Amino acid sequence: MTAKQLQLLRYICGYQEAHDGVSPSVTEMQIALKRKGRGAVYENLVALEYAGMIHRPYNRHQWIEVLRPVPVPRAPDGAPLYIVPGIG
Repeated sequence: MTAKQLQLLRYICGYQEAHDGVSPSVTEMQIALKRKGRGAVYENLVALEYAGMIHRPYNRHQWIEVLRPVPVPRAPDGAPLYIVPGIG
């Protein structure tokens, strides 16, 4: 897994924890991770799915099942920090 893929997976895990299991959209991932286009995010999602880290059901655009979660840093109040500068 590349550093960008790990950063994306960490973002998805933290986002889902912070939003009661709801997955981020591709556009939200692009903006949060400062990617130039949605295609770059999509390529990383495909790679994560191929590696068995996530599952994205057909025709469910904003639903991602994380099969192998990664640790998400936490704030002092326990909230997940799914965007951490310098990590990934």
